[in-house]
Amino acid sequence: ALMKRESGSSLHIYGCLFLIVLALAGCGAALDTSDTDAVSGNSSNQSAPVSRDSNTITYGSQLQLIADNTAVWMGDTELIAEPFFYAVTDLDQNGRLEIIQSSCQGTGLYTYTKLWEVGTDETALAPCQFSMAEGDSQPDIITNPDMVYFDEARDCYFYIFRDDIRNGAAEHYQNRVAFSLQDGVVTTTLLGQCHSIYASPDSDAVTTYTDADGNIIDEEAYSMAADKTFSGLTAMEATIGWTDYVVSTQLATLTESELMGILETSWESFSLL
Repeated sequence: ALMKRESGSSLHIYGCLFLIVLALAGCGAALDTSDTDAVSGNSSNQSAPVSRDSNTITYGSQLQLIADNTAVWMGDTELIAEPFFYAVTDLDQNGRLEIIQSSCQGTGLYTYTKLWEVGTDETALAPCQFSMAEGDSQPDIITNPDMVYFDEARDCYFYIFRDDIRNGAAEHYQNRVAFSLQDGVVTTTLLGQCHSIYASPDSDAVTTYTDADGNIIDEEAYSMAADKTFSGLTAMEATIGWTDYVVSTQLATLTESELMGILETSWESFSLL
C-alpha cells in the first residue's frame, strides 16, 4: 500500500538529495552531484549503449530534435520547490531515444517522472504514457537501477528501482519496483515492500517485509524478490547519465551548443550491458 503525500514545506535541495542517498545506500547506487560536466554519477569511460542496429542509427539528429524541443520537456521550475533532473536514454532499446524528466519533491520523498520518445519519423517527441493514481508515488529513478532483466520473448527490459516514502520521521516505506517501457507505455510492477516504524527517536525500527500480494516474508525474500520474479531472464546492468541538479535552472539560458553538449554527455553515459 502506498502512502498519500504529506503536507508541509519541501526540503532544501540538498536535504532531498541526502535522503535519497541514505535510502539507496544499501544498493550501492547513489546520486552524485560532484561532476563538473553537468552529468552526475557517470564516468567518461562508460560503455556505449547496445541499441539494436546501432551502426545504422544516426543519434545526432535525434539529439538535435530533443534540443529543439526543450520547451516540451524542461518542466516549469516555478511550480516545484526542487529541481528537475534529466537523462537521455534508450530504455526499450528500439533505437529511438527518450528524454526523461524527474524530480524528488517534499519531505515524503515523492518522485514525479515524465518521459518523451523520439517518434518513428524523427520529426517530433511523443509523450510516453505513465499512468499513476493521484497521490501514489513513482519509483525513485534519479539513480542507476539495481539490476535490469531482459525478457527476450516479450522483447522487454525491466529496470529494478526502489521507491522510498517517508510519513514523518517515524514511518518509512520502501518499495521494490520493476520499471519498463514498451511501445511508448511505462509500466511499474510492485515486487515487494519494506515498512519500518520507529516507536521513539531512541528506539530501533520495527520492520516488516511483504511480497507483492501483501504476504509477510523475511528480509532475504524481500532482497531476492526481483531475482525470483524474473527468474530465467537475462540479467544486465545499466548506467543512466542523469544531469546535475543545477541544469534545471540553466536550461532556458543555455546556448544550443551548451545544450547539445549536455544531451550528448548524458546519452554517451547511458549503458546497458
